[in-house]
Amino acid sequence: MHQESREYRPHPRLDAAVRSYGTHVEMHTPENQRHLVLPDADVELVFYTGDGWFGLPGGPLMPLPPVFVRGPRSTSSSFELCGLARVVGMKLRPWRIGLLPELGTPVDGYYVNVGAELRELGERVRPLLERGATELALERVEAALLERQRVQRQSLDEVDVVGLELDRTHGAARIASLAAAQGLSMRQLERRFKSATGFAPKAFARLMRFTRASERLELDPGVSLTALSFELGYADQAHFTREFRAFAGMSPGKYVASFT
Repeated sequence: MHQESREYRPHPRLDAAVRSYGTHVEMHTPENQRHLVLPDADVELVFYTGDGWFGLPGGPLMPLPPVFVRGPRSTSSSFELCGLARVVGMKLRPWRIGLLPELGTPVDGYYVNVGAELRELGERVRPLLERGATELALERVEAALLERQRVQRQSLDEVDVVGLELDRTHGAARIASLAAAQGLSMRQLERRFKSATGFAPKAFARLMRFTRASERLELDPGVSLTALSFELGYADQAHFTREFRAFAGMSPGKYVASFT
């Protein structure tokens, strides 16, 4: 087995907070141990077993802990993984990062010194990952999130509604219209949205559209760039290429060539 990845829908009660779950198993050799992780609009909770390091491209690498969180980030990062790696990950909607307890201070967009609650969960998950029971590990993490959700708010607030609409439209919705629909001024929405995600709505919309573009290219490397440009609401392919290069540091075509 060289690589195996699976994606799952979250429990219905977590729909407002979680986009998807995923498991990944990969054997790394010197030829495939280096990975570039592009900017991403989502929050990712990751449980990991294996030997690995992470950091900014060209910068020093730091040990990868067994549980960490990647926050929304507009810069790329690099990974170096050795041997067999097993991963359980959950993509959370960034305005619901509060579902995760005691994250501490991020390092280059990564929360690596998480609090006791997530560390303890990681200790329960690690033996399952080590013996290859990735789906059971995923169930344990989901149960923990459901318990956190149970004691938190259930209704959607204005930031939830705006964020979900940006998600639905791949970042193409008009921010002013979203603010007006929630009875908020642009200043009020910007303040609340930035407090929840770390990004102003317009900056987040750009990042979200790029994220959806990079995900689509990974799933369908042969997709027409012109068609993808219009599907995601870019003015034209040239606009799409400029935006992609601004975030990824390379063109869409070069990005596809890097993994095909």
